[in-house]
Amino acid sequence: MRAYDRIYAFSPNIWLEEVKARNTGRHPCEFYKLDLEVNNASIEQIMTLFEGYYTELINRIKKACAEILEKNQRKI
Repeated sequence: MRAYDRIYAFSPNIWLEEVKARNTGRHPCEFYKLDLEVNNASIEQIMTLFEGYYTELINRIKKACAEILEKNQRKI
């Protein structure tokens, strides 16, 4: 970690659940996770960084997938 100021890990994950809980719709079985590691940063600085990334991601999805979102009556 000391060799780099920031490390990002964007990885697929699987949420293992009991078979009876899988079809409730409460938890995704597969999802992507973003880990942020920032050298010498406070929690507030990391949260600000993450909020910026998240906002940019949502804006790009809205732009790139506008037709699909509208067709499926999704608002984000």
